[in-house]
Amino acid sequence: MRCVTVVAAASLVGITLIVAPSEAGATSARPMLYFLGNSGRTLVAATRVSAPKTPPAALAALVAGPDAAERAEGEESALPAATRVNGINVQAAAATVDLGGTGLTALRTIPRLRAIASVTYTLTSFPAIKAVRFTLNGRPWGVYNHAGRVIRNYRRGTLAHPWLSACAPGDGCFSP
Repeated sequence: MRCVTVVAAASLVGITLIVAPSEAGATSARPMLYFLGNSGRTLVAATRVSAPKTPPAALAALVAGPDAAERAEGEESALPAATRVNGINVQAAAATVDLGGTGLTALRTIPRLRAIASVTYTLTSFPAIKAVRFTLNGRPWGVYNHAGRVIRNYRRGTLAHPWLSACAPGDGCFSP
């Protein structure tokens, strides 16, 4: 796989995550939701007027997906329809998000990276959160390195970092 980083754009086998340069390395003054645009290839800040005030509210809004106005703008959810949030714990500037639902286990690398990016950029738009960790029903979840270990920490502006060595179950890059 190939990864090129230009400002805050990461290009990887058919996915381009683009975030406005002012949002690439720092959190915004107000929390934002990040959905997919451009037929699922671009990560965009939602056009929503009222932003969620807490990380749990932001996760609930991501799971609910774009509202009618956002859908009209071409925004779509990166999370499978059956996704649920089991909980979120924020400690020492890291949020651990426990997700549930049947659709997450079947996600291959690119859709998994889209979901991770959507949640990571949304949660790191809160000033107190700098990194995001994922669990699925209490067990580590995310993309895997070629040694078969889950990559644990996802950060704003460094999401392109693990992509060269990342894979998901079913992509054939390792045997768990």
